[in-house]
This record gives sequence, structure tokens and C-alpha cells, in this order.
Amino acid sequence: AAAATATATAAAAPGDPLVEWRIVRLLYGDISKREFHKFFLLASIFFFVIGSYWLLRPLKDGVFFTLVGGKEFQPYAKMCSVFVVVALVVLYAKLVDMYNKVTLFYVVSCWFAALLAGIGLLLLHPTVGLANTKADPRRVLGWATYFTIECYGSLMVSMFWSFVSSITDPRSARKGYSIVVGGAQIGAIAGPFAAVNAKALGVPALFIVAAGATLLVAALMRHFVATLPDQLRGAAGGGG
Repeated sequence: AAAATATATAAAAPGDPLVEWRIVRLLYGDISKREFHKFFLLASIFFFVIGSYWLLRPLKDGVFFTLVGGKEFQPYAKMCSVFVVVALVVLYAKLVDMYNKVTLFYVVSCWFAALLAGIGLLLLHPTVGLANTKADPRRVLGWATYFTIECYGSLMVSMFWSFVSSITDPRSARKGYSIVVGGAQIGAIAGPFAAVNAKALGVPALFIVAAGATLLVAALMRHFVATLPDQLRGAAGGGG
């Protein structure tokens, strides 16, 4: 009996994995370790998606006004961005029928990372970038930046939830979606926190940071596929 008591006491020692797992179960209910691993990785991916978007969103209008001009052009940008986003969503829906969601996740993430890195480098250019303070509605970079950020927020988020819903049954979702949303909430705090340092770091550097974070999204998805291949049932599209 004494030995059993000593064993139980040792098992309940602070920092013991069993104690930490009891805390997880207390917070998230009857969730298995496999499910927790899955949702923790998904939360990490969503953290970088939302963090990148909220890093970019405060910069969108400032870059547009500097390059294109005053607020009289913003309504046109908003209206055009709707058509651009809808066109991309329709294209994505067509591609989902042809290719699996994991492949599309890699392609879209890397595509946005390349776009953001390219914008960041172009913003450093003395003529087409922010150094040229002469606003002109013909400056394509201002429009491209606005549309890219709008599309990022719409397409990356919808693509993420489409993937998550395809690999998660309702019972598991009730237990794990709060973990994923928690990752998004932390990202929504971290992104604007980084954006307030735009003067210190420079706006182009923040675009490069967002590009790097978006590449991490693809890298984490690759890790998810490698460590939890059994969770991918339902993620296949028309391409298998």
C-alpha cells in the first residue's frame, strides 16, 4: 500500500506528463492524445495564417494611399477586390475537384509567400516603391498590394477551414475546434503587435516577415501530413 501511495504521489508531481495531460483533459474534455496532437498542429497553422493576415491588414491602406492616392480611390479598390476574390475562390473550387486539398494548400501558400516577398522587395525600389512619394492611380504596385492582402484574408482562411472540415468528424470537432480557434486568437494579437513596429522595422520588411510566416504554414502542413497521415481521409479532391 505504501508503495502504491508513493507511486501515485510521484505520478502527480508537478511537471509530470500525466499531470499535464490531466490539465488538457480538464480543459478540453474527453480528447485523446492523437486528437490533441492533430488540433494543436492545426492551431499552429492557423496561428500563422491569421497572424500574417493581421500583420498585413493595417499596412494595406497606408501602402495604397502612398502609392495610388487619396481616399477617393479606395471605394474602387474595395469594389474591384470583391471581383478578384470571387474569381480566385471560383478558381480554387474548380481546382479542388481536380487535386487534393493538401497539394492545393502547398501551392496556394507558396504562391502567396512569393507574392508577398515580391511586394516587399518592390516596395524597396526607389522608383516603384515607397521611396517615391508621388501618388498616382497608375501605380500598379499599390493596387496589386491591396488585392493581394484582400485575397489572402479570404482564400487562405476558407482554404484552411475547408481542409479542417474535410478531415474532422462532428464528434471530434466539438472537442478540438476550440484549440484551433485559440491559435487564431493568439495570431490576431501577434499580427497587429508586429504591425505597430512598422516604423522601426520598415513596411517592406513586414511583408517579408509575412511571406516567411506563410512559408511556415506550408512547412507545418508538411509536418502534419508526415506525422498524422491517418487523419487525411476526406482531404482528397478530384485528383485523389
